[in-house]
Amino acid sequence: MNTTTRGAMAARVGMFATCALIVTMYAAPARAEEWLIVPVTDASDASGVQPAASALERELAARGISTRSSKDAAARFERVESSPPKTLSDADVEEWSARSQRALGLLARNDYEGALDELAPAQETSRAYAELLNREPANAAVLLDTCLYTVRALLGVGKRATARVQAQECARLAPAAEPDVKMHPPDIRTFYEDVVDASRATGGALSIESEPAGCQARVNGRSFGSTPVRIGGLLAGAYVVQVECDERPGRLHRVDVERRTAELRVDAEFDDAVRTGDELWLRYSPLPTEAQHARDAKTLAGILDVDALLFVSSAEDRALGLALYEAGGDARSATSASDPEALSAPVDRLLGVVPAETIATRPPRGQFISGVSLASVGTASLLSSYALYALSTARLADEMVALPSNDNQARWLNTRFGMFYTGSIGAGLLVTAMPLALPYRARTPWWGWLAGGTGLALAATSIALAVTAPPEPDVSRVVDPQGYVDRARRTDGAFLAGVTAAPLLTMPLVYLLRRDDKRGRAELTPEIVVSRSGGFAAIRGIY
Repeated sequence: MNTTTRGAMAARVGMFATCALIVTMYAAPARAEEWLIVPVTDASDASGVQPAASALERELAARGISTRSSKDAAARFERVESSPPKTLSDADVEEWSARSQRALGLLARNDYEGALDELAPAQETSRAYAELLNREPANAAVLLDTCLYTVRALLGVGKRATARVQAQECARLAPAAEPDVKMHPPDIRTFYEDVVDASRATGGALSIESEPAGCQARVNGRSFGSTPVRIGGLLAGAYVVQVECDERPGRLHRVDVERRTAELRVDAEFDDAVRTGDELWLRYSPLPTEAQHARDAKTLAGILDVDALLFVSSAEDRALGLALYEAGGDARSATSASDPEALSAPVDRLLGVVPAETIATRPPRGQFISGVSLASVGTASLLSSYALYALSTARLADEMVALPSNDNQARWLNTRFGMFYTGSIGAGLLVTAMPLALPYRARTPWWGWLAGGTGLALAATSIALAVTAPPEPDVSRVVDPQGYVDRARRTDGAFLAGVTAAPLLTMPLVYLLRRDDKRGRAELTPEIVVSRSGGFAAIRGIY
């Protein structure tokens, strides 16, 4: 086999290994990507279960299982599903009402600019707390009056278009409410009614159901009867819906109404149990049955997009109860002593159904995204190096042999240097990406050993090509371009095989060197230096 054929074969083998590396990284199996620990209690707060939840997080981390923070889970739940009812102090309500009264006095004196100054902060309060203010008839009247005072003031300063937008907001803030004929002049009421009638053509309806049925349905705080209920004639926009089966205010569900019937179905028992804010937890009185636990776990997993939920609760005998709910799997439970630090054995029993060595979990989200980003750029850079190798080996090399001019030699050399640089950068980025992106496994997976074996084969090929390369001709003058090209094809192929081998060899090393106490804190610094005279590669850090 001649030099050219051997170099080309090495390049093809390296290209295949690069593609295999890409497939391996992105096709690595991951059974449970992210778990969530949910405190469950019958107390007024979750402080009694929090030590156990913190200990559980440490136990899972030691087993390579990533958990979402309770704070992040609470924020996502409020953004996607519902938020807790708001509160407003009596002093704030009084100030809000006083501003409205002062604005009315200014309107009576035709001081529209002064009225707008008073009404602006009052209207901000109305927007932020409409579902709270509309619950009381007196405050509901002030809310609509304040909004229509703003419409009147805007018309007074000649801002008719802005007044139309404001009138539409009034209809949304106080749905189905009618202006008080004693508080608003006929022209203002007529303007408001005309705007609302014209805007209803682009609006829609809202259908509210609940389980169980027969609960009170509120839209922006106004009661519309018992569920199931359909509310028509709503202007397009966002509304806050509450479903209440007792005297307590319900959680706030935000619904967008458009040219159709928007639908909302609320599980009232789950709505009553969930707690958000600084953290997410569940409160039941009494503690729920296994069936209710499982139903609520399925609901939570869908809303929060997690693969497994681990409920930790305090039973009547004060022992800690653990319940694991995995996506598509059966529920598993275990009981522990009251000591929150003695959770190793119960966790082992839970994971015994799904052995820890079979669980592959992604690293923390930010770390994983960083690793994938580095791998993507590194792969592109390494593939660019192969493209430059093909260009220098084929067309540019033939041109230099056929016409050994300084220009042809320069183009050929520059292309080769580009190959060295892109290959070195690509290998360095891929090596860096491995501890960041590879899923956690208790043992080295089969695909890790396969990658390592391929890397060893490529490393051996690289060495063989390098040591069997012909002697380097005199580069000070182009005397034997064919000899120079033949050597370059061999050494360049050795280089490509070597830089492709580096990330492949890193894959099993990550699993062999990872320490349980360092999972989630990968620290790795590759160092690759290539020059005309040679090069070296090194890896330093903590896996």
